[in-house]
Amino acid sequence: MRNAFCKVRSVKVKNMEIPLLSDILVLLGMGIVVAYISNLVRVPLMVSLLITGVVAGPYGLALIEQAEAVKVIAEIGVILLLFSIGLEFSFEKMLEMKKVTFLGGGLQLIITSIIVVSLLSISQMGLAQCVFISFLVALSSTAIVIKILQQQLQLNAPHGRVALGILIFQDITVVFLMMLVPLLAGLQSSLAFPSGVYLAKLILFAGFLFVCAKWLVPRFLYHVLSTRNRELFLMAIAFLAFFVAWITSELGLSLALGAFIAGLIVSESEYSQGAVANIQPLRDLFMSFFFVSVGMLFDYHILLINPLLVLILLIGLVLIKFFATAIGLTVLGYSSRTVMMASLSLAQIGEFSFVLATLGISYRLLNAEQYQIFLAVTILSMMLTPLLINFSKRLVLLKGKQIVAKNLSDNNLNSGQEISLNDHIIIIGYGINGRNLARVAKSSEIPYIVIDTNPETIRKERQNGENIFFGDAVQKEVLLHAGIKQARILALAVSDPMAEKAIIVEARHVNPNIYIIARTRYVSETPILHRLGADEVIPEEFETSIEIFARVLTRYNISRKRIEDFIAEIRRDNYSLLRGSERDLALKTDIPGLDSVTFTMSDQSKICGQTLEQINVRQNYAVTIIGIIRNGEIIPNPSGAAALQASDQLIVVGERKALHRFQEVLEGMD
Repeated sequence: MRNAFCKVRSVKVKNMEIPLLSDILVLLGMGIVVAYISNLVRVPLMVSLLITGVVAGPYGLALIEQAEAVKVIAEIGVILLLFSIGLEFSFEKMLEMKKVTFLGGGLQLIITSIIVVSLLSISQMGLAQCVFISFLVALSSTAIVIKILQQQLQLNAPHGRVALGILIFQDITVVFLMMLVPLLAGLQSSLAFPSGVYLAKLILFAGFLFVCAKWLVPRFLYHVLSTRNRELFLMAIAFLAFFVAWITSELGLSLALGAFIAGLIVSESEYSQGAVANIQPLRDLFMSFFFVSVGMLFDYHILLINPLLVLILLIGLVLIKFFATAIGLTVLGYSSRTVMMASLSLAQIGEFSFVLATLGISYRLLNAEQYQIFLAVTILSMMLTPLLINFSKRLVLLKGKQIVAKNLSDNNLNSGQEISLNDHIIIIGYGINGRNLARVAKSSEIPYIVIDTNPETIRKERQNGENIFFGDAVQKEVLLHAGIKQARILALAVSDPMAEKAIIVEARHVNPNIYIIARTRYVSETPILHRLGADEVIPEEFETSIEIFARVLTRYNISRKRIEDFIAEIRRDNYSLLRGSERDLALKTDIPGLDSVTFTMSDQSKICGQTLEQINVRQNYAVTIIGIIRNGEIIPNPSGAAALQASDQLIVVGERKALHRFQEVLEGMD
C-alpha cells in the first residue's frame, strides 16, 4: 500500500510539479532578459513583464505548459496587491491631500466615465458594459507614473503631488469598482442573490471585521511578535490576508474586497509598517506573475489585423484621459503648467484595469475580441507614458502657450502692469523655505513679493495681508509683473527641478544683473543650476548632512567653535567644488549691478600670453581684473605689464552681461 502511494505520488510529481517548475524557470529567465533590455531602452518593468507573457504564451512561442497553474499564482499576486493597498492606506495622508485626492480624483473618474459612456452609447453595447469599460479607462498606472516621477525627481513637484493624489484616489476606489462589477452584470437582481441576503452578509461581515480589528488581530500579532521570529511574523501576516479574503469569497463577496479589508485591519495596528516591509517582496514577486499571465492572454495578431482601430483607440484614450483630468484640475484652480504635466502623466490605462478586466470577463462584460483590443491599447499606452511625460516638459515651456487652463484673473497678474517695488526680493514658492524668507524680510523691512501656484494658499495669505500673487514664474509675463527688472534678489523656494531651471534661464535673460539664489534637493543638481545662471545654490541633501554631523559631534562634547570650524571648512570646500572653478565666488559686493567672480584662463583663449595693457579689458570688455591667483599666490591689483598665463585664476568685477562675455573669451569660445 505504501509502495503504491509512493508510486502514485512520484507520478504526480513527474507530471505536474516539474512542468510547473520548468514554467516558472522559463518565465523568470525570460523576464530577467526582457526586463534588462527594457531597462536599457527605458521601458517600464511592468511593460517588460507583459511582453514576457506575450512571447512565452500560447500566441507566442507557446513555452508554458501549465498556464492554469500560472493563473492561480497570478491570483495570489492580486490578493497580496489589494492587501498591501489596505496596509498602506492612510486616512491622515488622504486628509493632507484632500482637495486633489477627493475632488481631483473624483472629478477625473466622473468626467472620464461620462465621456466614455457617452461615446460608447452610440454603439450596440448595453449601459452596463459601457459603464464597465469607462471604469477600465478611468484608472491610471500608479506603478509606472510614480516610478518615472521618482526617477526624474518630479514626485514632490506640484504636478507630481497632484498626480499622486489622484492615483491614491484611484487605488482606493478600485476596490469599490470591483464590488460594482457583479451588480453591473445583473447578479444583484437575480434570485440567487437577493438584496436582503446580500445586505445581511455585509452586516455580518462588518461585525466580524470590527471584532477582529478591535481585539483579535492586535492580540494575535502581539503574541506573534513576542517570539521575535521574523519568519513567523511573515507567515502570520500572509495568513491574515488569505484568511479574510477566503471568508469574503465564501460569503459570496469579492475576494479582492476581503484582501483590502484585511490590510485595513492590520494598518490600524502599530504593526502596519513591519507588515508592509515583510509583505512587499512577496507581493512584487507574485504580481510579476500576474502581469506575465495577462501578457499570455494577449494575441499580438490583433495589432496586425486591426492596426488602424488600435491606433485610433490609443489616440482617443490619451485625449480623453488628458482632457478629463485637465478639466477637473482647472476647475480646482491649478496653474496651467501643473494641469498640463499632471494630465499627460495620467494619460494611460493602469495595472488595476487588468484586475478589473479579468473580473469583467468572468461576468461576461467583455468578450474575447474586446479583451484583446483592450490589452493592445493598454500595453501601448503604458509604453507611451515616458514619452508623454517628457513631451509635457517641452510643451509647458513654450512661451505664451496656455493650452488647457488659464491663470486666475482676480489678481491681474497678466495685466501687463508691473509691481511698483524697487530693489526688492522676489520669492518663488510659499512652502516652508519661502514662508520663512518672507517672514524674515518683513521683520527686516526689506520689500518683497511672493509668487505661488496654489490658489488656496494665495487666498488665505492675501487675507492675512501677505504680498503674494498667483502665477507660474516660468512665464516671462509673471516675472515682469513681479518687477524682475527692478529686483535685487530672486529666491527660488520651489520643489520642481524642471521649473526651477526654466525660471533661472528666463530671469537671467530678463535681468542679467539680478542675484539668483536657488534651493535644490540633491547635490547633483547644483552644478547644472550654476551653469544656467544661479549665483547661489543650496542643496538640501548637503545641508542636512552638515546638520547631522554637527549634532553627532555635539553629543560627543566637541566644542561649538570646533564644530563651526568644521562646518565652515566643509562648506568652503564643497560649495567651491559644486560651483565649479569657472564660477567660484571671489568676493561679495553691495554695489547694485556689479558682481565679482573668479575665472580660469584657458590656453585656447586668444588673449592668453598677452599683457593687461595689450588686452585693455576695461575698454574692450567693460570689466576690471582686480587680482590674479597664480601657483597659489595672489597678485593684487596687477599692473598693465602683467601677462596672463594658462591656468591663471582671474578675479574679475563687472556687470553680469559683461562677465559672461569675458568668460567666453577666457575659455576660448570667442
